[in-house]
Amino acid sequence: MGNFWDEILAEKRIRVITITIVVILIAVYFGAKLYVEQAAKKRIDNAIAKLGGAVNIDYEDISADLLRLNMHIEGVSVSQAGQKEKVNITDIVIYDIDPGSGIPSYINLEINGIRGNVGDLGGLGELGYNTIEGDIKLDYRYDGKKREFQLNKFRCSAAEMGAIETSFHLGNVHIEQTNILALLFGYPQILLHQATLNYKDNSLVPRLFESGAKKNGQGLSDFKLEIMQKIDQMISKKGDEFAAETLRAIRGFIDDPKKIGISASPQKPVPIGLIQGLKDFQSISKLLNLKITK
Repeated sequence: MGNFWDEILAEKRIRVITITIVVILIAVYFGAKLYVEQAAKKRIDNAIAKLGGAVNIDYEDISADLLRLNMHIEGVSVSQAGQKEKVNITDIVIYDIDPGSGIPSYINLEINGIRGNVGDLGGLGELGYNTIEGDIKLDYRYDGKKREFQLNKFRCSAAEMGAIETSFHLGNVHIEQTNILALLFGYPQILLHQATLNYKDNSLVPRLFESGAKKNGQGLSDFKLEIMQKIDQMISKKGDEFAAETLRAIRGFIDDPKKIGISASPQKPVPIGLIQGLKDFQSISKLLNLKITK
């Protein structure tokens, strides 16, 4: 009998210890969650305050998901000072961000459910768009020691318009926390290692063609035909098959604008200033080893 009761008591002790550990873990989780949320709220409020009232930013709630290691900023609204028009955002998800001050050396975030009136934004109102709804994903990392900037992904999509996604790798990039102008003046020496761009159209490109045809006093078919004829002239002028293949892909997209992909993979890193100095598409295409796919 003694062994039987000893086993029962031992089992009860194990259950008590297990329940205690679970309670402690839950308390630690929610305690850490509350601490992280409060710290995040303080940092975000300080960042908003530094804008000096030029932009009004409000949000409804901040929550942390410690299991997935991400932060949610919900119900965000952004407006320019003195303007009634607002851009509303359903949710900003921060997966990773440089905790230091100044320009973050790395960011991985999503901005979901962006909604706002188009107004005069980029002439989109002239194309028949009244409102815009979309999402943005940004993931980049800057290595200050190597002076390299890696854009892993930038994706911007709008349901009615289309989606564009790009990535690139740059070298000799000097991002100074205190002097961002140094980056602007030094950009000709920045080296392009590789880049990709993919675009999927929903309605934007056809509307651009229609707008261009209208401004030129042409029908849509004649306007597109004129562009394609100019591309045909470029293809036949140099007799460069590599550039000709690229131009044919562009011509195909103009004829049927659904999706297009562009990649640059030069044999060795190319200075941005050198690219700017080239005057014709064939030279740029060969230098960057451009590939275009539909």
